[in-house]
Amino acid sequence: DANSEALEFFGKTANDVKGASFLSLFPDMPSDNAKAVLERKLRDIQPGVKTSVCVKFERGGEAGHTAEVRIGGVTLEGRILAQVSLNDISDRVRAEESLRREQSRVLSIIDTVPFDFWACDASGTFILQNSRSVASQGPMIGRNVFAAYAGTPGYLADVRRADGARKKGDASFR
Repeated sequence: DANSEALEFFGKTANDVKGASFLSLFPDMPSDNAKAVLERKLRDIQPGVKTSVCVKFERGGEAGHTAEVRIGGVTLEGRILAQVSLNDISDRVRAEESLRREQSRVLSIIDTVPFDFWACDASGTFILQNSRSVASQGPMIGRNVFAAYAGTPGYLADVRRADGARKKGDASFR
């Protein structure tokens, strides 16, 4: 029943939390700054309008957690009520930060190679170019490789051969 579920989750019964401030239910979450943001969003709630905000919080005295708080307004018996859900996205945030660090590391390595380096997506659009390539060929990101090198058939033949190898799953580009 709702009372036992609330008692297990909040340490209070459903009757105890009825009408309580949302933020009072989570004394260790969120930070004072996040509380101010949430209080403002809760104060400005309108029926049918949904918003979300990410907040940092502690769990069991351990900092570094992130929650996505989704807030929506509903009307019940003539009163505007806030419908709030909290989703712990700490693992996702840590994975995204790790991915950004790894991307930065790989891009740094690519940028320091002593030759022109670029990459295209499957449609032939430049998606990556190191600084040496930019210096020798100008900015190419967003341009089509076949249009950019239309005047150099030998170079385009190499690009087409590499593209054919990619389509076959052969990375040997002979």
